[in-house]
Amino acid sequence: MQEEDINWLFKLTNKHEPRLREADIYGVILYSQGNPHVKMLLDDDDYWKALDEWSGPQWAIFATRVEKGTIGWPDSPPGFMSYMVSVWKEPLANKILLEAFEIESTQELPILLVFAKTDTGEILKRAINITESSVEEAALSLKQTMATVSNALQNVTDENLRNTLGVYSAISLALDHANSWQTLKRGFKLWQRLRSVI
Repeated sequence: MQEEDINWLFKLTNKHEPRLREADIYGVILYSQGNPHVKMLLDDDDYWKALDEWSGPQWAIFATRVEKGTIGWPDSPPGFMSYMVSVWKEPLANKILLEAFEIESTQELPILLVFAKTDTGEILKRAINITESSVEEAALSLKQTMATVSNALQNVTDENLRNTLGVYSAISLALDHANSWQTLKRGFKLWQRLRSVI
């Protein structure tokens, strides 16, 4: 994705000049009206302050609500038959954001999107799902992801904080490691349950 794809979010990040110990890495929480727990989390002042603390001082995180899509029947021209399989219908209002971040649809929201823009204008991005069966679970999910990114940023030296590609690679590696660790823990819990049954 190149510079000509810039939209309102990139204009906002361009205005936000990173301070001395801040990296050129940003996050945006994407959610819709179909994500009430994340909405309640972001509307609560105490959670908002906690999110600010969890994210740490080295990167900026924004939040935006997108239009909620619907599941419906595919449109077919008059006189043509189509399969009666429901499809996801994306609102036109989401088009710019989806194209800018090369996101297929908003069906998998909520997500925390970690992104950076290189000197050549290329957008590096990583989407992390936010689990949200409750407000507390959504907060824990965001806390763990933000802590992973913040810890990765703390391990980057001051002179390397402006190396966008290097910083993004360190964050991506830390997120991969955290994801592998969570998968391993879930597998171990499943093994323990199966073992107790046998």
